[in-house]
Amino acid sequence: GYISKLSCNIGDKNSNEDNCYHVVYADGHDQLDASTLIDGFTITGGNANAINLPHSNGGGMYISESSPEIRNIIFSDNNALESGGGVYLQESFSTISDCTVDGNSATYGGGLYTDHSPLVLSDSIILSNKARLGGGLCFIESAPRLDSNKISANEESRFGGGIFSHLSTPDINNTIISDNLAKHDGGGITSSHFDREALITIRNSQIRSNIARHDKEPIGKGGGAYFYKQTSAIINTAIQENFALNSGGGLYFSAAAYDIVNSSFFENRSSQKGGAIYSIGGGFSDVINSVFHKNESNKGSAIYMYAEAPLTTENEQGQAETVGNPFNIANSTFHGNTSDETGDIFVESSELRMTNSI
Repeated sequence: GYISKLSCNIGDKNSNEDNCYHVVYADGHDQLDASTLIDGFTITGGNANAINLPHSNGGGMYISESSPEIRNIIFSDNNALESGGGVYLQESFSTISDCTVDGNSATYGGGLYTDHSPLVLSDSIILSNKARLGGGLCFIESAPRLDSNKISANEESRFGGGIFSHLSTPDINNTIISDNLAKHDGGGITSSHFDREALITIRNSQIRSNIARHDKEPIGKGGGAYFYKQTSAIINTAIQENFALNSGGGLYFSAAAYDIVNSSFFENRSSQKGGAIYSIGGGFSDVINSVFHKNESNKGSAIYMYAEAPLTTENEQGQAETVGNPFNIANSTFHGNTSDETGDIFVESSELRMTNSI
């Protein structure tokens, strides 16, 4: 059948400079609530290149203070000077399902950008988008729920090739995050928060074949994901074949506590420290019922732990006690990992508790 197309390419077909700012535009005055359905279009050619707001955001779709349901949409070849090349959501509660966001670009959130918006994104493909922060997706002070998506081959020039999240609490389930590139940190994901009670959860997912690598400088941390001052729960997830030019081939934790349960780390690599995991600072962290196989790094082929500053806790008598960052490994397996200088686990100024692990 025919595919309906909404296009902003209204002038010179070979240039987007004279395209309109937004293909779809709705703000609070339009009264689009959850009963509004946007379904079954290709949205293309939007070019939000104005210097002034709001026309520097949301080339494909700009939604503010509205809550439409969006499904079966292809967002392709849209651009925004600032945020949300494909989709921009501000103070909106929207559900997006069965959509493809492909080949869009912006400074923040090449594919999709949310600001103070509890997005629900499911059964969608986020592919080949580009941005400075968050090549595929960018979440700012939002509470997104992602379920059954594929986030692949996105690229950014700074942080978060696939996903960039700041002051947000993403819940990611049954999602593939693969083949994304960050030219600084967080090939697949960068997530930061300054409240350690704020949680990012990743369940039943795959983080694979992502890269954190600069072309000219020896930087690039967290090939699979980079977490800064945000607590992480990673459950039943496969982290495999990721690469970081610096440290943390699979995952990099900076001043961030974490719980990793029933997960696998296969064939992750870093050039310096922590083939699978690099951990600096943070707090009480656990790795339970997990497998580390064929990871590779110069120091700590599987895990590198360093306590940037000691923690002060209370002992059983209620007295203050200074310890390194307590790190617990239980019921886990390490085999076939390769390091030039050390073994599977390298511990520096940290307190390691290891039980029932080989």
